[in-house]
Amino acid sequence: MRLTRRNTSPVDAASWLLAIIVLAVAIPANDKIGKNGVFFAAHGVSPLAWVVLLIVGLAVVWAVLAGLLTLIQRKASARAFDLTASILTALVALFFVGNALALAVFSGAPWAAIVVGAVVALAIVLAARQLRMGSVLLVFAGIAAAIPIVGSVLTGSQGEATTAFAFSAESSKPNVVWVISDELQYPLVFDQEGRARDEFPNLQALQQTSTTYTHAYTAANYTDTAVPAMLTGIADVSAQSPQRMQQVRSNIGIIPGFSSDYQIVTESPIYRYECDATECASVGAASESNPVVRYWNFAKDSAAIAGRTVLASPFSDIFPSLDGKWRDYWASGDEFGSESQGRPSTRS
Repeated sequence: MRLTRRNTSPVDAASWLLAIIVLAVAIPANDKIGKNGVFFAAHGVSPLAWVVLLIVGLAVVWAVLAGLLTLIQRKASARAFDLTASILTALVALFFVGNALALAVFSGAPWAAIVVGAVVALAIVLAARQLRMGSVLLVFAGIAAAIPIVGSVLTGSQGEATTAFAFSAESSKPNVVWVISDELQYPLVFDQEGRARDEFPNLQALQQTSTTYTHAYTAANYTDTAVPAMLTGIADVSAQSPQRMQQVRSNIGIIPGFSSDYQIVTESPIYRYECDATECASVGAASESNPVVRYWNFAKDSAAIAGRTVLASPFSDIFPSLDGKWRDYWASGDEFGSESQGRPSTRS
């Protein structure tokens, strides 16, 4: 005997669908995004503004789903509404639950994730057909999704991985330029005495008034770990816990701590700072002055994080690699920032 649908509200049915998406996508993605203050800084976007943008985006998706189900309910039969809502719920639940299980439990047996995911999806469909509680579930899911980012606004996550500093009370502070050349073939640029060769007159001039380290040790063999480690004073990355290094990588070492007392201008492929005005003297001035472009790029990079975070292969392979980048994930290649492969360098 077929179980009659008791939840005939298209609004509540849409809330069930969106609650699944929020639980499976927004929460794990926001857990990654909300704890990375430099990710917001690199895009020139406030974490609080992103909460608002996320709410608006989810509201639009919910309105579209509710409108579609309402139209079907009014224009078609109750059976058609039941089938449409049930099939949509089953597909969404199977896809996202299956991906979550494949990542967390059945990483070596994707078929098991599909089977268990189908069972869970069936249970969700049965609950959604009988219980009018989608809106309540959506509210709680939304609150859980916003907690990591709201927490970063209240606690200031950019300072979590930094070291405590005792700054001098002196009003005059020196200007310091620390030049780190990544992937530089040392013998081609410097002679055996450590002097810059004649083919590099700008480096020669800089060397006259600076200190050159001819014997150096790198803490790691990958830039997004080595540079933050140097800026934090970590000489042996292998001696640090994975949690500690993840904090260091996500906060660029000591830079956020310095920024509270110094004006800092960072020029690096990790970021894309293309102005030298005082407004750029901070950890996070993005190059795009147009807010529409800035938020659009932020949304695209957030989608890349979400895809890589919540989806298992082969679906995650659709999204670009996040390794070694703070922004511009969709640029070709896996190099840093705006100077990825296929895009010409603007640096001299």
